[in-house]
Amino acid sequence: MARVHFYNPGYEASLLLSSEKGRGFTPAKNVRLLRRDLATLPVYWAEEGERILVPESQLRDFPLPSFVTCPAKDDVIEPWGWAPELARFGAVSHSDEEMRFRGNRLRSPELFERILLLDEGRHFSPEVIHPLVVRPGAPFPTYPQVRKGLFGSSGRGVSFFPKGSTPQEVNGGRMPVIAEPYYEKVEDLGFEFYLSGDGTVRFLGTSLFETETGRYAGNRLNAPHKAEMQAYFGWYIALLTEALRGFDLRGYSGLIGVDTLTYRSDGRLCIVPLIEVNIRRTMGHLALKLEELFPEASRFEILFGDCGVFSGKEPLYFGQKALGDSLSPGRYPLTPVTPDTRFCALLTV
Repeated sequence: MARVHFYNPGYEASLLLSSEKGRGFTPAKNVRLLRRDLATLPVYWAEEGERILVPESQLRDFPLPSFVTCPAKDDVIEPWGWAPELARFGAVSHSDEEMRFRGNRLRSPELFERILLLDEGRHFSPEVIHPLVVRPGAPFPTYPQVRKGLFGSSGRGVSFFPKGSTPQEVNGGRMPVIAEPYYEKVEDLGFEFYLSGDGTVRFLGTSLFETETGRYAGNRLNAPHKAEMQAYFGWYIALLTEALRGFDLRGYSGLIGVDTLTYRSDGRLCIVPLIEVNIRRTMGHLALKLEELFPEASRFEILFGDCGVFSGKEPLYFGQKALGDSLSPGRYPLTPVTPDTRFCALLTV
């Protein structure tokens, strides 16, 4: 029996469907291409003896002993995101209800409120606007805002209404929408944790990530100011740790990431209590691992479109590069690139 990692971005769409349809879920074309091209990404976080589920073409062109095209009967699937679609691999250790509970964005405003409650007005401004869950048929607030559908991640299902727009219509959808205040961002931050089954919360590190119109674009690695920034917001890390320790996630144990951002108010650098919580592994967790493996690297990104310039270059799979080796300045593929690749993961040194 082995743990088999499965990179399945876009899993949220499976959560939206009925149990039967969710199990037979077929991702949209771009999501299928993303899963195919980045299937080997878990090689950077898989432990020794664990396996990675990849398409046959990846196994043929870039064979590694840890790559498999189908899990064995007794293997344990470790997905990027838990969703009903995983039923095709056999028994799933979580119910559909549990997966929907942990995989939708309602947990974010709940944790937001818990953070403010524990803070007791010590650090956050009393003018902080709370995220608002807008039910179907209810009006949206009129201040500058960001709207999020319940199921989505990495910027999917997000709309922006910055200052100057007129977001005054009602929610005409069939599901609630989360409305958050729009901030003039200075920097996106991720705080990465591990939750144990006994209630222990372990802080793993801070990640600095980048977004383009709300969509995840990459992470800055080994940034010179990261240690100083982490020390400046040490109180926030302690507060998050305390908030997660008592946060009811129905017995969940595993990785969790809290995304937020900084902004300026009266010249002072401030932090938003929370933008989003992801109850799973995140790109922030991967970024921390890449900083450990490649201390000379400055950026990790997901490139979409013309990846041909990297075609045929061997990915920097852990195990194929000695940890003592240094990389010359340049951009290196972390995942295989062939002539038909549309998505590739890149490391910049």
